[in-house]
Amino acid sequence: MALPSVKNATFTIKVQEFQKPIKIRPMILAEHKAIQMSTDVGQESDVALTIANVTASCTDGLVTAQSVPQYLLDFVFLQLYISSVENVINSRYRCYGHLKDEEGNLKYDEETKDPIVCDNSIEVKIPLDMATIIYPEEFNDLKVIQITDTVKLHLKSLSLQNNLDVSELRVKIVDIINEIDEISIAKEEGPDEADKAKIKELTDKLIGMRQEIKDLYFYYSVDHIEDADNIYKPETDFNLQEFLEWSGNCPSASFNRLEDFYQNVPTVGMDLHIQCPKCGNKSDTKLRGLKDFFS
Repeated sequence: MALPSVKNATFTIKVQEFQKPIKIRPMILAEHKAIQMSTDVGQESDVALTIANVTASCTDGLVTAQSVPQYLLDFVFLQLYISSVENVINSRYRCYGHLKDEEGNLKYDEETKDPIVCDNSIEVKIPLDMATIIYPEEFNDLKVIQITDTVKLHLKSLSLQNNLDVSELRVKIVDIINEIDEISIAKEEGPDEADKAKIKELTDKLIGMRQEIKDLYFYYSVDHIEDADNIYKPETDFNLQEFLEWSGNCPSASFNRLEDFYQNVPTVGMDLHIQCPKCGNKSDTKLRGLKDFFS
């Protein structure tokens, strides 16, 4: 006998990046298990991609690892998790306050003479529905770079896929640094001429890859280029190499605020106010990004 079909209800959320509400269906059990399995056995990138794939499926392909900024993907997944699993996550935080005596004076270790750290493990409940998208005050101003009187460069936050692409290069850079270190200390008498040549080769490669990361960050941050007559979109109207050649001929002063943009992108977050029941110490913990909520 065929088992009864199950129809999942849907709900909507509103975010300023979309003109219409985003329609979401809750996760099914198989999708929740996939996330749990990736968390148990996968690398961080595997977990992120599994979460992105589930979110894409639950939004009918609207919110994906490629189509939206990572902060928006994170926020939509949190709403999905709330509706499908639970609203409150139990976490633990370690208290780094100092113990005091009954009179309020610090207690000191008899041997080290240092103040005694509380070190209490505190159970904290995180209400996920209190998380919001935090938009830095300068974000909208920093999104537009005036190149000339008629040419503007419009920026956007990186997607999850963009960040994963850059992370792959970072992993390769770490491998090269480790290889240089191994060659440098392998021989008791120090590197010979062949070793020095290899170190130089790897160092040149390292410099090139670091520049490649900067170039990718810049290119991935471009939403479009605008002049008096047209709008030019990356991948559609120009590629990475064409963009680097174009930007290389732009006034250098135009990009002085680019680093400020990178440091002021939106993120999903909330502030937790925690008081230790053992020592009474109060602390504020900032949760920023999906990883902070579930780590």
